[in-house]
Amino acid sequence: MGGPIEFPKNYHMYMKEAMACLQSHDYEKAVNYLEKAYQLKKDDQLNILLVTAMLQSGYPKQALALAEEKLSYYEAYEKRMLIFVELLIENGQFLRAKRYINDYLKRGLKGYKESWNKLDEELASRSDEVRNQKKQREDEVMKELFSLASLTPEEQFAIVDQAEALPTDKLKAVAPSVFTNPYVHALARSSLLSVLIERQDTEEYVYEWFGELKTIKPNQFVPFEEHPRVLFIIQSVSNQLEQNPSLMEHVMSEVKLILLIAYPFIDEVIAKGKEQMWIDSIISSIDHSHELKVAVSDEDNQIIHDWKMKIYKVIQ
Repeated sequence: MGGPIEFPKNYHMYMKEAMACLQSHDYEKAVNYLEKAYQLKKDDQLNILLVTAMLQSGYPKQALALAEEKLSYYEAYEKRMLIFVELLIENGQFLRAKRYINDYLKRGLKGYKESWNKLDEELASRSDEVRNQKKQREDEVMKELFSLASLTPEEQFAIVDQAEALPTDKLKAVAPSVFTNPYVHALARSSLLSVLIERQDTEEYVYEWFGELKTIKPNQFVPFEEHPRVLFIIQSVSNQLEQNPSLMEHVMSEVKLILLIAYPFIDEVIAKGKEQMWIDSIISSIDHSHELKVAVSDEDNQIIHDWKMKIYKVIQ
């Protein structure tokens, strides 16, 4: 067995080094020593000291997580709550911070009233700053969405991903431009549509799909991940190729891409009852030795071939 673990000695050594670092304003090193000490002794006072040092070092997220461990201790004393609320503001938890500030200001306690008022002013300033930054970013994303057709497919996908953070009214404003522009990639177009479907948008739009202009209402469609044909085909591929993981990975990738391009009118591309024919066709294009599960007529084979050519053309 090993020798005795000298916790007290180590603890005091770490604290001594930490205090020396704090006195010289070397908060990074102080945090390192304080964390080691805190692992040995999770003392309430040490928690505050470590939280404060973390805040000074630019680690507000970690500091808040540490303070949350002893929230009742902070709430038990007003001066400690000033530190905790400052952490909330630094972490952008403005509503929670505002509730604490209002609560203490309503109490009318004189001891730290000025400090609470200063925190309230800081909260208002930070809230305005974040709000302005958010609005500025939203305006930038809106401009990029309106000029989506001038971007590469990869850039289009990235912008549409950011569009998910926009409020619905702004998405509805830009949707007509995105939905009808033939130079917007089909995946970018369907991605924006998916967001409006999830938000149950009742607006009516004209939607470009394989050169056709269709009238759609997002709330009348189900999300891609919940589409019955999507769920059935993916499960069928999984069952059929479970003994060949490598092939299944390639086939699944191809299947999902085809379904995404066909969305939201998947049923017009892959008719009910024709799913296995499509699965066989996709597997055969990857594995030429694949044996068909079902017989395919010349007519069905031609229909599948024509649709695949249309889809691959869109992908390019």
